[in-house]
Amino acid sequence: MLTILGLGPGAPEDLSLGALKCLKESNRVILRTAVHPTVSFLSEEGVSFTSCDDIYEAKADFEAVYDAITARVLDAVGEGDAVYAVPGHPMFGEATVKAIIDVCEKEGIAHRVLAGISFVDSVAAALGIDVVDGMSIIDAYTIHADLPDPRKACLITQIHNRHTASEVKLALSRLYDENLTVTYVIGAGTKEERTLALPLYEIDRAHDVNHLTTLYIPADPDNKRIFRALTDVMDTLLGPDGCPWDKSQTHESLRRYLLEETYEAIDAIDRDDADNLAEELGDILFEVVFQAALAKKEGLFDIGDVLEGVTSKMISRHPHVFGDFKADTPDAVSDAWEKIKQKEKKTKSVNEEMHAIPKSFTALMTADKLQSKAGRVGFDWDDPMPALEKVREETEEAAEAIASKDPKAIADELGDVLFAAVNVIRLCGLSPELVLKAGNEKFLRRFDLMAETAGEQGKKLEELSLDEMEAIWEKVKHRADFT
Repeated sequence: MLTILGLGPGAPEDLSLGALKCLKESNRVILRTAVHPTVSFLSEEGVSFTSCDDIYEAKADFEAVYDAITARVLDAVGEGDAVYAVPGHPMFGEATVKAIIDVCEKEGIAHRVLAGISFVDSVAAALGIDVVDGMSIIDAYTIHADLPDPRKACLITQIHNRHTASEVKLALSRLYDENLTVTYVIGAGTKEERTLALPLYEIDRAHDVNHLTTLYIPADPDNKRIFRALTDVMDTLLGPDGCPWDKSQTHESLRRYLLEETYEAIDAIDRDDADNLAEELGDILFEVVFQAALAKKEGLFDIGDVLEGVTSKMISRHPHVFGDFKADTPDAVSDAWEKIKQKEKKTKSVNEEMHAIPKSFTALMTADKLQSKAGRVGFDWDDPMPALEKVREETEEAAEAIASKDPKAIADELGDVLFAAVNVIRLCGLSPELVLKAGNEKFLRRFDLMAETAGEQGKKLEELSLDEMEAIWEKVKHRADFT
């Protein structure tokens, strides 16, 4: 039988009578650490024990430490009844206890847990707070992957030293204002118990943090750096006392805004404007939340369905990351992506995929998609040069159509010219939509320079002949300051 028990937060009087009796009666007592105020009391009471402090000193990382402690405890159980004692309550923030229990249940080893007063009890008493109001408890060593909900109070344990405090500060700065007042509770439940209030940015400057230190972060109900804050705003806007304009919108009426915000984000990317990009991405996110909120009112789906769907999709479409599929190159990843997508969409052929291309795509985007899908069955060039020759061929046919003055023929042949040009751009690994966008912007810049040059000559463009404008155009094309 393995007994796992808690030694309490530190004061001997917080050790339960049952735990003390068990410790005295056992011949095999293993302490996770002897660096605990109650340990000297155990020695005075005649309790014989060994600790795992040597493991902490010998191993390079905590995973290896936990594995070694688990092995030591289970080896002891193999020799007979044993006790494994940890600080506080065994089920509060004790990774080794969880690991040991998992092995015991898997291998059928008899075990029991004797509760102890946890550090949470003592910290709550020291701060005068009620944990029932809502609180998260996080290990400092997992803080980067397990950030708290800032709208609830939080206790962060295992802040043993200033280095750990620095890592915690770095992680929390992603969520909280650096001036937020937080509180260190040091030695909770012991005679040396004390609290230290300080701004978040100073938590790694305190010299008296030790193995009995817990950081308390108060609830920050106005925190706007979490997704829930945005959905709460949306609920308010659509609520009884919300915005009349927002409440009058439909999925259809919001289409234009989703498109506009997307183009504005692309523009920010093209201008390499990080601040504006952050703003525009926020606008896109708001449009997503808005659409999901409307769908929720209609009983169709909610934002949780959206998040679950896209998360599941990303996992299923990356089996080379989340599964055992091998894809070592971008091309292999793209091939796998298309096959998985085809399975998800339940399309049985490339033709079906072509017909499934959204009708709201621009003509350039649709042409790009059609050609890419055709390429998957081998109907494609391997090189852009033959495709460029096709553009020349289509241009000649367009010239013949223009000469014929047949409107239908002209439209058909010019459509072929554009379609062939898209193919060249695609085969060069570029986006036709963005290439044309850049071309539009280049034309606008050159036209501005042309007007500026004409102004330097004391003239307006409207006053110049076509030949004069052509001459200026050729000059501005080669200006050193033109980009």
